[in-house]
Amino acid sequence: MVPHRRKEQPSEAEAARHPDAIAGQALLEERLRRLSPDDRTAFEEAVRRCFASAASEEAEGRTAEEGPGAAGRASR
Repeated sequence: MVPHRRKEQPSEAEAARHPDAIAGQALLEERLRRLSPDDRTAFEEAVRRCFASAASEEAEGRTAEEGPGAAGRASR
């Protein structure tokens, strides 16, 4: 019996070259061009908050699957 091997994840650069990623990037850029400057700024701020939130959860030892407050629940 052949042992189960975990499939290697593609690098970020490899994933970016995938046809679906290229098409998605083009669609996103086209839609962002349609936003007003205020809406574009609001979108960029929301994305920053999401990344900052994910980074702080990682620093606290939580995973995205556990969601907000998971570390606190585990210690009760």
